[in-house]
Amino acid sequence: MTTAAAAIADVPTSRAEKRLLVPVLALPVLALLLPCLVAPLLLMIRISVGGGRIGLDGFTFDRFGEVLSDPYYLGSLGVTLFIALLTALGSLALALPLAYVMLRQPRWRMVIIGSLIGPLVISVVVRLYGWQLLLSESGPVNNLIALVFGDEARMMFIGSWSGVVITMIHTLLPYACIAIFNSMQSIGPGVTEAAQTLGANPWQVFLKVVLPLSARGIATGTVLVFALSATSFIVPAVMGAGRVNTFPMLIYQQATALNFPAAAALAVVLLVLLLPLSALSTRGRDIA
Repeated sequence: MTTAAAAIADVPTSRAEKRLLVPVLALPVLALLLPCLVAPLLLMIRISVGGGRIGLDGFTFDRFGEVLSDPYYLGSLGVTLFIALLTALGSLALALPLAYVMLRQPRWRMVIIGSLIGPLVISVVVRLYGWQLLLSESGPVNNLIALVFGDEARMMFIGSWSGVVITMIHTLLPYACIAIFNSMQSIGPGVTEAAQTLGANPWQVFLKVVLPLSARGIATGTVLVFALSATSFIVPAVMGAGRVNTFPMLIYQQATALNFPAAAALAVVLLVLLLPLSALSTRGRDIA
């Protein structure tokens, strides 16, 4: 038996060996996740239900009761979820046509991918200050609005949720577009060609064939953008100018005030709200 044949013979072929191979390959990842993700998460949960200044004395759920009953906290949570929802819908509305163009026009694919990924190599702080210049009261966007609709139509983007949403869409659009494109790319060309042969026009092909078969990528991209938007700190901090209080902003304020149990409780509430969305997305991918 040659060396190559012997190597092939050593490859696990039984189903039991293949099932054993996956956990073995996952061991390095688990060794990294346990100390760097799971342990800090458990510590945060412990602090959120602890007493004292640090949150390591006894057990109490008073802070969760305060978070879930205080109108200020509930209003901030509503703003956070509202901004995340608008960001997810806006990213989806832009990502769908972009992904479809990438699918149907391969010559434009690299140009679009470069346009999406290019800004990611620039610091997010630099991009945010660029958006501040664009959306300022005397910036190009407001000047264009004033030119078309008059000076009284100028909008206050900085310090409002609209400026936060616009900037968030620009920041998170690549994640939605790439997830949707990867799903669309798995659709064989023969599927769309068969639909056209049966008399479907381009709109019908997109709406009745491409969209249903891309449900997996749409669900993944939408949930990913929603979760990243709801947990974003730097965009509301810069574009909100201290007047858009999202949950991550409140967590930062409590942590800098050394009120670690309150900060941990806020973080746990946000985590509990976002985990079901991730599970729903996974279930939708399995069904698709």
